[in-house]
Amino acid sequence: MNLKKIRLKKGIKQKKIAEILKLTQTQVSRIENNESKLNSEQINILCDYLEITADELLGRKPYKEQAEAIIKKTNTNLTVEQIINAKETLDKLAAEFYPPEKEK
Repeated sequence: MNLKKIRLKKGIKQKKIAEILKLTQTQVSRIENNESKLNSEQINILCDYLEITADELLGRKPYKEQAEAIIKKTNTNLTVEQIINAKETLDKLAAEFYPPEKEK
């Protein structure tokens, strides 16, 4: 999670994030230290407020960037497209075997 890094870069105080999410500063601190997680509604609220994507907030890299890093690190002969296709296939299989839990 990149919340702390993004918040500091934009000059936003933890207190403001707490107000926006209707949380305490302690709860925001726990989220920033990966001791607690945001739910999907909180992620949407933060992304709208910070004007960023969920991928940016969560620290996820686009598939192409990930694939290029894999090729560079492993010296594989696979193409970027092959790696992306494999990842998408694995994601679909994982979703079938491990469906996301429903929010309460």
